[in-house]
Amino acid sequence: LRPVRYELAPGDAFVLYSDGITEAMNEAREQFGEDRLQAVVDACDGRNAEATRDAILKAVKDFIGTAPPHDDMTLFVMRV
Repeated sequence: LRPVRYELAPGDAFVLYSDGITEAMNEAREQFGEDRLQAVVDACDGRNAEATRDAILKAVKDFIGTAPPHDDMTLFVMRV
């Protein structure tokens, strides 16, 4: 493995997630997807990491509704 370096500026969000977040499906079998995830992160601009995490988890939960989960979900959010 080679180390990877990212330069983050104040206010940037660093979001790590498992495929259970983006592949979460609603009853119509549509996936939450990266575009929806990005939209939630963008809407949280200026908020702290905890608020961003909570907004992502709420958006996923609202999206899947009553559909049963099919995968585990792991999420890590860091704000600079």
